[in-house]
Amino acid sequence: MKRDPGTPSHLFANAALTLGVLSLLPPLAPLWAALGVVAALLAGALTARSPERYAGRPKIWAGVALCGLGAILFIGESALFLHWKVRQQYDQRVDVSTLRMAEVSQALERYRQEQGAYPDLKGIAAARTLLEPNYARDCPVTDGFGGPLSVTSRPDGFELSCQPPPQPGSQQLPAPLVLRSSFLPAPPAPPEQEAPPDQTPAGAAAKSPSTEGGDATPPAAPSAPSRRPPRTTDTSPSDYARAVGGRDLARVSTHRRASTAEETMPPDQPDPSPAR
Repeated sequence: MKRDPGTPSHLFANAALTLGVLSLLPPLAPLWAALGVVAALLAGALTARSPERYAGRPKIWAGVALCGLGAILFIGESALFLHWKVRQQYDQRVDVSTLRMAEVSQALERYRQEQGAYPDLKGIAAARTLLEPNYARDCPVTDGFGGPLSVTSRPDGFELSCQPPPQPGSQQLPAPLVLRSSFLPAPPAPPEQEAPPDQTPAGAAAKSPSTEGGDATPPAAPSAPSRRPPRTTDTSPSDYARAVGGRDLARVSTHRRASTAEETMPPDQPDPSPAR
């Protein structure tokens, strides 16, 4: 379709607008923005010189605005990406510092397992001289930022540390990285306690001299008290009968005879009175 010769052309204005839209794409935003600005300047110059042949000033200004917006977005995205990348590198260097301190720590642990205690030294140079090559193939001496490692070791423990530089965008030093370890030998076994001497419980009978001399005769069990008939006093049968309420006088006579026989009986002899 042919263009009417009397109608102004919008070719360069459309090119500037199209390049402005393309400048919003991140991968080649600077290139499209630069080409869009060139196309907008050319279209503006042609429009100003030959307005009867070239037109489209609104499209030209829109293309310039889009090119500027694309450039601003590209710069912002680039700044964020660079900040993230720098922070990522900083964290990686911190991890490298931690790994290097762990290598020195493992070498000191191998030394303790073989020697029974940590070495007594101070400084990474002395530690490297002692640990290579028996306990560490290549003992690190610097952290991930290039600074020296600090080592202080005693027979009962050690301490490794390093000082990272300030984080990106900050002037304050962060806390140092510290790795500590301690070793306590096993405590000695407690002495065996002697058994307390046997104590005689309260109420137990004391030992007799015969028992102390070696003649262990067990004490005789206490015997139950024997029941004997009550003794009768010299009471006449008539009085006794009145005392017991008029019971049989024959029983009174029997009790009297039993009492008299008991009094005349010699000691250590059984009671001859008949059992009742």
